[in-house]
Amino acid sequence: MDNGVPREPVRAAGGAPTLLTQTPRGTFQVKRKVRDDWSVAGNTPIKWAVYFTEEGHRIAAGPVNNLTHGDITLEPHAAAAFYNSLDVGDPVQIVSAG
Repeated sequence: MDNGVPREPVRAAGGAPTLLTQTPRGTFQVKRKVRDDWSVAGNTPIKWAVYFTEEGHRIAAGPVNNLTHGDITLEPHAAAAFYNSLDVGDPVQIVSAG
């Protein structure tokens, strides 16, 4: 961390590698942020959500050992750091870990 901003790789989970659930790759802009949100599909609370597509893909706190339906989940401390360091309009680059 550098002033609360992650500067090193963090543990994360992304979408399953299918056409309908893969996480989009590329450079996006933060669309909106919601500290305490709700997943209708998962019927579960979502913490520290940073949305980066119009379709609703987000970076948020969640399990990092399960594939998602296209979202990116981070450990809570990392999700909070991303949430607190990003503003609407900031660029977000999603790349594959290889």
